[in-house]
Amino acid sequence: ISSKFILFAFHTLLCQKWTLNLAMPCNCRNNTSSAMCYHNADWSLLGRYINSSIDLPKLQTWNIQQSHEEVATILDPNTKEDPTPADSDADEEILMTVQFGSFVRIKGISITGPGDSASPARVLLFSNRTDITGFDAARRHKHDVELMLPNSARGEELIHKLDPVKFPNVSTMTLLFDQNWGNDETQLVRIEFFGEDSGNLVNRRLATNVVYESRANPADHPAVDED
Repeated sequence: ISSKFILFAFHTLLCQKWTLNLAMPCNCRNNTSSAMCYHNADWSLLGRYINSSIDLPKLQTWNIQQSHEEVATILDPNTKEDPTPADSDADEEILMTVQFGSFVRIKGISITGPGDSASPARVLLFSNRTDITGFDAARRHKHDVELMLPNSARGEELIHKLDPVKFPNVSTMTLLFDQNWGNDETQLVRIEFFGEDSGNLVNRRLATNVVYESRANPADHPAVDED
């Protein structure tokens, strides 16, 4: 038995417990699906599709060939059917930080690759870590969740269920893709989040601080005696 087959089988077993099938058609009825499919799942357990809550201009990426505008299409709800794939640059690793415009509770995530060796095989998720500014910083921090990803393509999307207790009030989500299925480059086709939007704007807290600090504090401005 080849090592590649063993790796594939291992990924499949991990994904069977934690994934839900998103869309039809898939290959499960032909016994060729890479993960268990649940076509009659109770979607209310995952909330709703919340990519519309993402603040796309504030998306941060590292080691990606495409421009910011192109990478944003893999998250943009308006380009759901026709995203521009994002490819890693110097090696197989990709790091990105997604900022939400309002605080969200995340219950699921769907990550899709091209369905070949360039598809991501593992992602580490970090919630609300605004101090991650590169790969070294990401490696220094403990991730909240590790997901082993099946080698799925468009039409075989899977939602990975997340524990909402770990992601109850998220303003930023950092994703570190550090492994793929054996290619020198990793390609991301689509990333989708599921859960609940609180409606509480992230920038509201920042605006409160700005208003407070804009008011002159006498203690900070000692009086000057006039002759």
